[in-house]
Amino acid sequence: MNKLKIEKLSEKNFEDFFHLIEKLAEYEKLEPPNKQAKIRLKNDGLSPNPKFEAYLGKVNGKYIGYVLFF
Repeated sequence: MNKLKIEKLSEKNFEDFFHLIEKLAEYEKLEPPNKQAKIRLKNDGLSPNPKFEAYLGKVNGKYIGYVLFF
């Protein structure tokens, strides 16, 4: 049975989070976020007083989705 694990966004999983955002942009046929957007996302999501919260879903060791809220 596949068990879903939920992880809060962190320095450790930020690259995986960003990869999911890039894949969504690819699916929607949009330009992926650029380097400056990546820096803003990281700063805004991982600062001591974050502008948003994000959680990642993981199944069988693979990140499969995320939720983002303000």
